[in-house]
Amino acid sequence: TWFYASAKADSGGLIHGDLILYGRGAPDLVANSSDSGQGSLAGLADQLYQKGIRRVDGNIIGDESYFRGDPLGDGWQWTDLQWYFAAEASALSINGNEVDVNILPPEKGTGRPIVKVSDAQANVVVQNRMGLTDKEGRPTVGLHRGLSDNNLEVWGEFTPASKGFGARLAVHNPALWAARLFSDALKARGIAVGGEAQFRNSRAPQNTRFDPTKANELAFVTSQPLSEIAKKTNKESINLNAELILRTLGRERGEMTASPEPAGRERGDDETGLAVVRVWLSRAAVPSSHIALHDGSGLSRLDLVTPESSARLLIAMSRTGTAGVFKDSLPIAGRDGTLAGRLENLSERVWAKTGSLTYDNSLSGYLTTAKGEQLAFSIMCNDQTGRGASTRLIDQILRLIADPSSSSAEKPSKP
Repeated sequence: TWFYASAKADSGGLIHGDLILYGRGAPDLVANSSDSGQGSLAGLADQLYQKGIRRVDGNIIGDESYFRGDPLGDGWQWTDLQWYFAAEASALSINGNEVDVNILPPEKGTGRPIVKVSDAQANVVVQNRMGLTDKEGRPTVGLHRGLSDNNLEVWGEFTPASKGFGARLAVHNPALWAARLFSDALKARGIAVGGEAQFRNSRAPQNTRFDPTKANELAFVTSQPLSEIAKKTNKESINLNAELILRTLGRERGEMTASPEPAGRERGDDETGLAVVRVWLSRAAVPSSHIALHDGSGLSRLDLVTPESSARLLIAMSRTGTAGVFKDSLPIAGRDGTLAGRLENLSERVWAKTGSLTYDNSLSGYLTTAKGEQLAFSIMCNDQTGRGASTRLIDQILRLIADPSSSSAEKPSKP
């Protein structure tokens, strides 16, 4: 993430112009961090202060124009868009592009339940319609964030026994949120800001888009190595990271494809990234005739893959120079990530990525059998109304493959 100024600072540390916070797709930028290895807006503000900057007369602009195309995936369901797992893939992403929403009982036992949002900038505007009821039972809570704004409506009823409710919501227009957060970080560091927080994206006319080569670079922070980003992405199943990696692939490696620009429109970097993936699959001899790819995370209902194609992909990855890095990025059964509470008896023997949508559940990865054989596997359960049952079935199948003679390998039953 880079920081530019439209004009140079004078001898008194005053910038007569705008400051541009220019994102290049880093998935791990945060507002504040105690980790010296993680980029933060507070760290950028420190760099500017150390360079003698004391005041900015212009605006703070969050620029996400590095990526072309829509920040949402093709085929994403509109009912998913307010939740953290469908966060917008902005080139200038901040704090995972999500906020925590917590609903608490009223402090004195009467009045309206309290809604708290982890957003000190009031980027999310809350309309609290929660109430109290004397009835026993479970609380009812409804949340709705606008599709093109950050107006959050909260409704429902807390019972006398209600202790609280929490949810994670996606933030619309994360570039503007980043600009507001950075403006606050500058002021907290002792740098005055005369203008306001604004944002800019790739939908601006070509002749008005920001050109970093013609601006004054002041500071920057780097993201963690891709190996660490991949590990966090796969182990914690972070959709946003996968979408940002896909768009970065399209932006940085788009020349690998021979696909022309679509007639009448500018091709998005997500589309270009998918074209690059198809080139790689072809070179790795992974059949793709039965594959339909529409996003980077798998959240789209338009995505179509088969267990065979997934297993062949795993085999192809095992033959690359980064096989160890890729395997290390996968959750380990019974130990970490999304497999921390599953297959404990196969710990250190199963490295695999989980996948789930409503009614669909899958697990794909590597398995070491009792005889020491190394296997690639992919198990997919579609159209299952009971997620727990399909998860148990997948685990039973893996135990049977891992050690057919073991008494712990139950015979799989229908979910």
